[in-house]
Amino acid sequence: MYTIQFYFLVFLAYSILGWILEIIDFLVKDHKIVDRGFLIGPYCPIYGVGGVLATLLLQKYSDDLVVLFFLGMIIFSVLEYYTSLIVEKIFHARWWDYSDKKLNINGRICLNTMIPFGILGVVVIRFVNPFFFGILNSLNPTAFNIIFYVTATLFLIDLAVSVNILSVVGKENRLALKDNTEELKELVIDKIRNHGWLYNRLIKAFPNLKIIIKKTKEILGTNIQEYNKKQQKIKRKADKKIASIRNKYDKKIDKLISKYNKKLIDASDKK
Repeated sequence: MYTIQFYFLVFLAYSILGWILEIIDFLVKDHKIVDRGFLIGPYCPIYGVGGVLATLLLQKYSDDLVVLFFLGMIIFSVLEYYTSLIVEKIFHARWWDYSDKKLNINGRICLNTMIPFGILGVVVIRFVNPFFFGILNSLNPTAFNIIFYVTATLFLIDLAVSVNILSVVGKENRLALKDNTEELKELVIDKIRNHGWLYNRLIKAFPNLKIIIKKTKEILGTNIQEYNKKQQKIKRKADKKIASIRNKYDKKIDKLISKYNKKLIDASDKK
């Protein structure tokens, strides 16, 4: 039975490995190196969580490649979906979006990633875990504890600072939601850039950052509808008032014209 400290180091190892894989993937696709992830250090926590979940849930199926593939695909896809959902709800931003991919679910996961996830499940259990576990089990208790406390302290400091950054990003997004502009995304990104290199790193790490403007449009749409209703109500009252005044003066003018015509007739008769 492994300890929490052991699983934390497994989490950290997979977080760093995930960060390396993201760097390589970006390098292959865009031919440039980008510091991926929202943490300052070389971590992608979603990979760490995935590695621990795979270890806890899939280790007993290590001899069945088919089961490993399909369960890995399911576990990692569910993790990616809910990570996207939670980040979006908390920080009002979507860090990845597969809406342009075929067979996607709400733009959060797609078939293009689900199949690699299945392969990843096999690789994690059959190859990577034995390597990581071998290294960790070879450490004496003193070295293990030193590594744990040092890495845990550095990671928690990084996490605290990075979450603070993201909270400001979320605040900027909420402020921007008040703006009625088609350039909302660029406006928010510019505001984030202006805060310095840590914020700029977020934009570089997530070039496809998608600010959620659906809520904005709903709010603006509601406000516009209410404004239009009020304007129409005011216009109806004004038209009714104008019509009443016009009718009143039309009657007076008709009465004056009729009186004047009568005087003309009377004067004509006297002649």
